[in-house]
Amino acid sequence: MNAPNHALSAILIALLALLASGLLPAQESPANLSEAWYVTVKPGHQAAFETAFKEHARVRNDHGDPRSWDVFTPITGENLYVYGIRTCCFSWPDQDAYDQWNRDNAAVMEHWSSEVDPHVEHYGHYFYETDSANSHWTDNGEPVRLVGVTEFYPAPGHSADFTAARTELSQVAIEQGWTEGGHRWAWLNRIGGKPVTILAVAYSNYAAMNPQDPSFYEFLSDHLGADRANALMKQLSGSTRGSKYSIWAHRADLTAAE
Repeated sequence: MNAPNHALSAILIALLALLASGLLPAQESPANLSEAWYVTVKPGHQAAFETAFKEHARVRNDHGDPRSWDVFTPITGENLYVYGIRTCCFSWPDQDAYDQWNRDNAAVMEHWSSEVDPHVEHYGHYFYETDSANSHWTDNGEPVRLVGVTEFYPAPGHSADFTAARTELSQVAIEQGWTEGGHRWAWLNRIGGKPVTILAVAYSNYAAMNPQDPSFYEFLSDHLGADRANALMKQLSGSTRGSKYSIWAHRADLTAAE
C-alpha cells in the first residue's frame, strides 16, 4: 500500500471510530417519515370493524395520543377489504419517543387487541420517507378526499436513472408554476419489503381528476421542449420494471371526534 492510500485508510478508520463512539456533532433528523398500517378486514366484518375502530380512535384521543392518524380505503383494485391507517410527519428520534408513549399507555393496545383485532385478517406495516424537495403537498384550502397512488417498481440497477428523472420532472413542476393550479403531490420511498417508490396525488373530488388542460406532458413540453419532455418520460418509465395505479378515499369519518 502506498503512502497516500495508507493515510486515507487511517482517516477512514478514525472517522468510523468517531461514528461508532457518537463523538461527531449530531445532525438534526428531518421530520420526513410517515408510518402506515394496512389492515385487511375479514369478509363480512367491515361494519363491525369500523364501529370498533371509531371507539379505538376515541380511546387513543382520551389517552393523549401525540400523533394524528388518517384512514384511507381503496375504491379501485381487487382487495377492497383493506384500510390504510397513516400518520405523518416525524423523525427517527420521534419514533423512539412514540414507542415510549405506547409502552406508557399499554391500555390503548389492549383495547385494540380485544375490540378491533378480532375483525382483522391480516396486517402490513411500513415506514415511508418523503422526498420533500420534489414534493408539493400543501394546504391550499381544499380538502383531500381522494388520493391517486402510483406505485413504481424500480428496475435493478436503474434506481439512479429513476431518481434523476423524477427530480427533474418535479423541479420543473415546482419552479415553472404547475403548483399554481392547486396540484398537490408527494414522492415517497417505502422502507421495508421490495423497493417501491410512490407518487401520491391529492384530489378534492372526482371532478378534479378530469384530464388537465394543459396536460402535464404539454406543460413539460412548453418549458423543456418536446424532445426533452419525451426523453424524461422515457427515462422514468424505462428505469422501472412496472407500475400500479389505485385510487384511495380519505375516510375522515373514522377518526373524527364525536
